Amino acid sequence: MPAESAATDPPRTWSNGWTGGQYSVLRASIGAAGTLVVAVVLVAGTPHSPGWVASALLAAIAVAGTISVAVGSGQRMSALAACLATGSLLAFSPVGLHPALRVVFWMLLLNLLLPPAPFGSRDARGRVDPDGGWRMPVPVFATSWLLLCCLSVFLGGWMVVRQLAPDGVLGLDTGLLAGLYLLVAALGFAPRSRPIAWIAALLAQIAALVLTDSVSASPELVALLPFTFDPGWIRPASRAARDTVLYDGTCGLCHASVRFLLAEDRGGTIRYAPLGGATADALVPTAERERLPDSLIVVMEDATLLVRSRAIRHLSARLGGIWRIASIVMGLVPVSLADLAYSGVARVRRRLAATPPDACPVLPPDLRARFGE
Repeated sequence: MPAESAATDPPRTWSNGWTGGQYSVLRASIGAAGTLVVAVVLVAGTPHSPGWVASALLAAIAVAGTISVAVGSGQRMSALAACLATGSLLAFSPVGLHPALRVVFWMLLLNLLLPPAPFGSRDARGRVDPDGGWRMPVPVFATSWLLLCCLSVFLGGWMVVRQLAPDGVLGLDTGLLAGLYLLVAALGFAPRSRPIAWIAALLAQIAALVLTDSVSASPELVALLPFTFDPGWIRPASRAARDTVLYDGTCGLCHASVRFLLAEDRGGTIRYAPLGGATADALVPTAERERLPDSLIVVMEDATLLVRSRAIRHLSARLGGIWRIASIVMGLVPVSLADLAYSGVARVRRRLAATPPDACPVLPPDLRARFGE
């Protein structure tokens, strides 16, 4: 292997496709799930525990912290407070609720290690650069995989040793589960086989819950699964094509949509222009444009026009990652129903966001270069 190739192997091996917007979906899910779990502990567990007053206070702190995590306000301080309160709650809550609390605790701890203010969080509002340079740090991603593999080796090996003891028998269910855990460890370090390892880890947790009544399920492994998933495994559609998004320059929601696309389109292949400008006139004749909805219009490289839900689905597929999964899900909805939902939002879009002062969003020079007149 050439020396220069070997020198660049670590960052390439552990690079990932997480964007701020995609992580905000995970962050909001962690906050919402944490709030639900802690609320259940507060209602079902604390009144029956010896230290129920302290437990209730800790639960209240945890709920406040998880809600702040969900909306992306003061991410690190909120995650720290929720993490400490959730960890302390493990001493007071009923044993039956411990696995769920442990999942929340470890997810909050991992969230604490990530950069603050990803796109979509409250802390990122009003930022000139929508993306803000947010990235999933390579050390966090690599360490998550290292922990996942080590934990899988321990669980798989422990199950084999336990069942092969003099008085034990390795049953089919246990053997299948142990095999899945060991497969994770065997494939988790190679970039090309890592997606298979991740699927094996997911299947191992499902099998543990279904086949062994959760005895062999690991809350820590469940917490690691979202952080070891790589959205880069799901490639964008039509990466080389250059589409142009025409948008209503007087609509705040359209501006927000453009900022979202700028933050999530890491390839930078999508171009933008306000409706009624010179670029829009050159791409779509005025007579034809007057028959189109006055919101978002996608002009594909071959001059095909996409509007309403078709435009949203196409752009989602262009972004890749979880957004491409969303586009596939949208494809399951009849176009007529999807267009009806789109039109309903479009009718009230001016009430959802303030009218922007300019037809083009305020952006750094490098992003302004993607805009036409």
